[in-house]
Amino acid sequence: MAALGLLRTSTDDLDTFVAVPPDVAAGRLSRPIEQSLLRGREQLVAVREALSTTAAVYQQQSRNDTSVRLLRGSEVIRDTLRSSNVTCRGEVQAVQPGGPRPPHTLEETLVQSLAIVTRGVRHRTIYQHTVRTHTHMLDYMREVHTAGGRFRTTEALFDRMTIYDRTVALIADQRDERTDHALLIGHPGITGFLAGVFDPHGTRRIRSTSPRTPGPHR
Repeated sequence: MAALGLLRTSTDDLDTFVAVPPDVAAGRLSRPIEQSLLRGREQLVAVREALSTTAAVYQQQSRNDTSVRLLRGSEVIRDTLRSSNVTCRGEVQAVQPGGPRPPHTLEETLVQSLAIVTRGVRHRTIYQHTVRTHTHMLDYMREVHTAGGRFRTTEALFDRMTIYDRTVALIADQRDERTDHALLIGHPGITGFLAGVFDPHGTRRIRSTSPRTPGPHR
């Protein structure tokens, strides 16, 4: 009982014990525990506040470090391209190796390309020289060129890629030689590098190897 604080010695007689009200005894026993808990809560709050100041930095860095995403499936890739065509505000840079496109593909591409250039977005595309002998490709390029788009052709091209506003890029995923896989890149260091690779090819004058069908070229 004394250990629980329910008994104490009498002030009049040290050999005599008197009862202590249980609530008083409970208060005395619980006070150091409560103080310890209070210090623990204060330490917990301090730790959380200290870590919260670094959370934003960590999240931003994590986004930068994991901003390469694999797109699986041709429809997923097309949907991503459509969405990016709508949201881009300054510039589209595209490299399209592989020769002429099918007419049904050009129909959709024409609608998207005209929508881009008519709202003032700079649109530049590089094809291979083989497109200059393809009637549908020439018709498509002439129409977009008239609206403000620019095209170049060359004999050999690096891999397919499309860059939006120098901040987002889609490139071919060559690991398994699959045409229905692509990489969506949002890291500014990578997209800036890719845009820099495109620039000298997209701005210099490249002469056609087909003099009888020069096509749009400026």
